[in-house]
Amino acid sequence: MYRFWMLFDPRRTLVALFAFLFGLALIIHFILLTTTRYNWLTAGQQPAPAPVVAAPAAAPAPAPAPPPVATVTLPASIYFAVGIATLDDSAKGTIGLVGATLKASPTSKVALTGYTDVTGDAAKNKTLAKDRAKAVRDALVAAGGTLDQIIMKPPASVTGSGDAREARRVEINTP
Repeated sequence: MYRFWMLFDPRRTLVALFAFLFGLALIIHFILLTTTRYNWLTAGQQPAPAPVVAAPAAAPAPAPAPPPVATVTLPASIYFAVGIATLDDSAKGTIGLVGATLKASPTSKVALTGYTDVTGDAAKNKTLAKDRAKAVRDALVAAGGTLDQIIMKPPASVTGSGDAREARRVEINTP
């Protein structure tokens, strides 16, 4: 028969007590590790900062379409009165269109050639043709072109019995 004192055997009691305490320690450890208020592994350390995620860059707005430029048919001619190099009002339309085209297309170029007739002093006619071409060049620059876009060709004389008005002109051409 069992004796009552054998139920309280000190060796068995100690083993059972250690097993109970070990199980209790594991449960407490698990609870402490899973709570957000206390974690004994990282106690005293600052939490890691949240990763910084850059906001996606907004797509740039599409460039506005350039305004339509009127088409200029070259060669175009600017006509002058007899013996002068001053532009008249009839030339403003052509000069404005060519100047706007040069401004809208910086890589385009035009060539200017001044003409005179063969009557009168040849040296004076050559100077007049140059002055007329310079007047057209200055007007094109004022209308939006640049000096780099304008090529000055040597003056020419109209030969033969053509229209006298054709002799007093500056021709705008592609180079």
